[in-house]
Amino acid sequence: MNETILRSAYCLDGYKAPGETFCPFYSSILNSAGGVLVSGATGSGKSVVLNGILLSILGQYKPFCKGTKDECSLFLCDPKRVEFRRYMTVPHLVRYASDEEAIFNTIDMVIGIMHKRYEQMENDGIVEWDGSRVFLVIDEIGHLMLTRKKDILPRLTDPLLLCRAAGI
Repeated sequence: MNETILRSAYCLDGYKAPGETFCPFYSSILNSAGGVLVSGATGSGKSVVLNGILLSILGQYKPFCKGTKDECSLFLCDPKRVEFRRYMTVPHLVRYASDEEAIFNTIDMVIGIMHKRYEQMENDGIVEWDGSRVFLVIDEIGHLMLTRKKDILPRLTDPLLLCRAAGI
C-alpha cells in the first residue's frame, strides 16, 4: 500500500517516466477496471486520489470531438458542491451535477450512452469499444447510498457490470 501512495504522490507532482503516459498508475487502473471505489476516513487522502485520477484523465485524453480513442467525455457528480468545482471550465466536461435529481439524470445519461454503444458494437460485430472514453465520477456516493439506496443501486448495477467494454 505504501508503494501505491508513493506512486500516487509522484503522479500528482507531475512525475512522468520516459515513454509513459501522464500518470501510469492511474491510467493502468482506469483502462483495466470497470469502476474504482476510493474510500477512507476523513483526512485520509480520498480527495487527493480523486484529483490525481482526474488530472490523469485530463493529461491523457483530449476533449471529445471526433470520437477517437484518445478523446474523452467527463461527467462529474458533486453533491457537496465543492470537490469538483475547479473542473467546471475544462473542455472535457460534459456535465456537472450537484443536486440529487441532477446526479440521477447524469447517471441515466451515461447509461444511455453505454446502451447506444452496445447497440453499435452489436451492429458492427465487435466485442469491445474502440472509440472515445466516458468517465463518470461520483463524489460522496456513500451519502446517496444511505439516503436514496432504492434509486442509486439499480442505476449503478448495469454500468458497473457492463461499462468497461463500452469504454465507460
